[in-house]
Amino acid sequence: MGRCMLNRAQIFALAAIFAIPFFFSIPYGTNLNSPGALVRLISPAVTAVSVALWVFNFGLWRFLPRSLAPKPDLNGTWKVEIKPFSSNPGPPRPPIVGFMFVTQTYANLSMRLETEDTWSELEAEQITISKAGHYQLWAVYHCRGHIPGRTPDHYGAMILNYRKTGDGVRLGGHFWIDGDLKDSAGLHLDDGLIELYAKKRKRYATFSDASKHFT
Repeated sequence: MGRCMLNRAQIFALAAIFAIPFFFSIPYGTNLNSPGALVRLISPAVTAVSVALWVFNFGLWRFLPRSLAPKPDLNGTWKVEIKPFSSNPGPPRPPIVGFMFVTQTYANLSMRLETEDTWSELEAEQITISKAGHYQLWAVYHCRGHIPGRTPDHYGAMILNYRKTGDGVRLGGHFWIDGDLKDSAGLHLDDGLIELYAKKRKRYATFSDASKHFT
């Protein structure tokens, strides 16, 4: 679950949403020193703000300008290519193919990665804007193996950059593995590169299900 802090544009928008029903619902001659009158005036304004926040969080943010909603829309299923590095000498390992299943509101982000052998979920994440003005995803994840004994449970971290390309949008960057992890050949795995691409709006349920819809 990410932290969700309001920026200046969002504060101004909420203040306007509160103020409009508050001031337009004041009858002429109302005594604003009366606690009962204030409660009756504040109630519709608070309701308007609550409804606006709910609508914003669960979908409206995707269509608003960046100043009001500074987050990219990651919802859907992404194809993933993982290129692990090893401290052992020798040829590089072939890429690992997987799928990332993303469910996102403005306040919350859930990402689950599945390969043939493993599945991983985010434990903590934060979407930030880099000094260059680009979106970045910083995350800690927990990985578990489908087959006991083949891939031990472990934690990892990753920093992904969001970018638009000629063939759509991509998330790509570096990941790091915590602890002493070895692959099936006994080679130590330390870190690597990960690339998310070919995003589809539909969220598939499993690796095998997604494999049928991606070429």
